Formats: sequence, C-alpha cells, structure tokens
Amino acid sequence: MRYILIAFALLLLGPVGAVAQSAGLIIANSDYAELPDLRRGLAIDGASDRLVQGGMDVISRRNADAVDMQSALEEFGQMAARAETLFVGLSGRFVSTSTETYFLPTDGQTGPLATLPGRSLPLSTVLAWLSAKPGKAVLVLATDDLSTEYGPFVSAGPGQLVVPQGVTVLIGGPSAAAEIIQSNIARPGRPFIGAAIQEKMEVLGYAPRTLVLLDGPSAPPVTADDRVTDIRDWRIASNINTVRAYEDYIAKYPDGEFVAMAEARIRSLSDTPESRAERAEQALDLSRDARRQIQRDLSLLGFNTRGIDGIFGRGTRAAITEWQRSEGFGATGYLTREQVALLSEQSERRAAELEAEAEQRRQEQMAADIEYWNQTGAQGDEA
Repeated sequence: MRYILIAFALLLLGPVGAVAQSAGLIIANSDYAELPDLRRGLAIDGASDRLVQGGMDVISRRNADAVDMQSALEEFGQMAARAETLFVGLSGRFVSTSTETYFLPTDGQTGPLATLPGRSLPLSTVLAWLSAKPGKAVLVLATDDLSTEYGPFVSAGPGQLVVPQGVTVLIGGPSAAAEIIQSNIARPGRPFIGAAIQEKMEVLGYAPRTLVLLDGPSAPPVTADDRVTDIRDWRIASNINTVRAYEDYIAKYPDGEFVAMAEARIRSLSDTPESRAERAEQALDLSRDARRQIQRDLSLLGFNTRGIDGIFGRGTRAAITEWQRSEGFGATGYLTREQVALLSEQSERRAAELEAEAEQRRQEQMAADIEYWNQTGAQGDEA
C-alpha cells in the first residue's frame, strides 16, 4: 500500500484537467476498527450536497480507511492547486504530538511515534496546502473531547495547531461542525465566524467577522416548485425514519419547512439507551491504565477482550456486553461507575479463588510427592 504522504507529494506537483473555482474535501469517519468510535462522526458528510449547491466541486468519503483516504486526496489534488477557494472538512479521531497533529483513517492504529506519518494524515501538510489560498481557505475539524491515552509522546485530539496566515480553522463537535458548514460556510455570501463562535467552536487563524468562503448572492427565494420538492423529500425521510435520512434532508434543505422537525427526530433517535450509556461511560473519563485494568478484569472472569491495550475496540465492547448479560444488566456495551466497581470486586474474588486453587494443587502435589517418597526412596535401596 502506498503511503498517504506519497499522495500528498503527488498533489503538490500540480493539477491536471479542468480548473475548479472552488474545491472541497470532506472525510467523515465514525466507525473505527481499533479505536473508540466517534458518535455522529458522519454528520459533516451531509454538507457535501449543500457545498455543491453553492458551486463547489466536492470529493467526499465516509468511514475512509487509509486506501480510501489516499484515493480521495488524489482526486482532490486534480482540482485543488488552481481553485480559487479551498475547503477541507475532517471528522473523526485525531492524535497530536508536541510538533504535529494527525488525522486517523478508520483502520488506523496508534503505536510507535515514528510510524504515525506513514499511516495517517499530517495536518501540517493540509495547512501548508491551504496557505496557498489566503483568505479563501477553511479547515473544519470535527471530533469529541474523549481523553483516550495513545502512548508515549502522543495525545488525543488536535493539539496545538500552527495556523498559516490567511487560513481559517474551526474545531468543534460533529453536530456543531455540520451545522456551520450547512447553514453558513456552504451558503454563498454568508459569514460564518460569528455563527461558529455561537456554536462554541474554537476559531483559529484568519477570522474577520465578515469572512465568507463562497462569493455570490444568497440562495434565491423559495418557489412553489421548491416547496413541493421539500414536502416530497420530507415525506421520504420521514418514511425511512433514520438519523441519516433526516441529516440528508437538512443538508439538502437547510432552510426547509421541516428542519425543526427533522432535528427533533434526530434528537429522539439519538437519545437511545445505548447512546445514553455511551455518554455516561465517556463522563467517567477513564484513563488508558483504567481501561487496561477493566480488560484484565474481564479476561480474568473469562470474557475475551482480544487484547489488553487500553483501547475499547469491538473485542472489548463484545466482552463487556457478554458480561453485562451474565449479570442481568442492560447489554449496552458501555460501563457505568457501579459496573466498573463490580468488575473490580469480581476479579479480585476470582484472583483469590485461582490463587487458592493453585495453592491446593501445590499442597496435593506435595502430599503425593511425599507419599511416593515414603513408598520408594525412603526404603534406601537403589531402585
């Protein structure tokens, strides 16, 4: 597999083909193989259609592994160098060091610091790329505040970014990022800095209140035909009745008649027992050592976590779910404070039982050894 850095080198050599007035790249990652998933991580992908309506050529990927990410970058590179406006939206997991921040593909794994550049996307390269379009370059990073530990010299999150002059960077949760992109950044002639601040996003770099990304007038008035299609597409979304269907509706009709209802449906569908359990576990702010101990406890009790690395991937979630079922808890796959304490108590008891069983086996073996000696060696003959 070619490395992501090679793809960037190709991009910086220059584009081929038609000139793009504005070019956009959206990579929305939610479902990670070895890392904690990002809730609503795909939300910004719903903004792709709105950016296209605003006149932007957009390359987008959902749950991109390293190969998908490289492919998207290569496509984007064909139009980026000559575009007058650049937009990059990245949603997912980030890790940072004292000098760099990396965006991780869905098959990404944390490990030795020296291997990170070859299996992730360094943001310094993206920022250098955007710096070629000062005043017309926006980078949006969407993630959560999960404080997972990734090892020596590596921390969770975007870290401290060094933003080039003329580049605008917005950092916030997936929902806030999607809202800003759809309702402001993607709308020609509409400022977005004030709205980003209201959404409690972190704003870095070039940030005048009057800044707009896409030039031109605002969207034309809604016609009778527009209202008919709005109603039709709302009925389709309502019949499908999934978070993705409602997000797609909002992306297509940010000022639609049923946006408030769609947002209410999203909140209702998102407020499931599992999502509440996930938020409750996140509130525990478990360190990586605490997560390793939980994995040891589960393994000691006979529930296979497929490794003790402090990362709650699919194996650990399956083990937690199996243990919760065995104890009569709701099988959410996410732990409460009380369940963590119960796991610890059970594992301590089990460790004591195993130690007692081992001591009993040792005593039995010793007794058998003495008995054998009494029957043989104690006689003192050669045999």
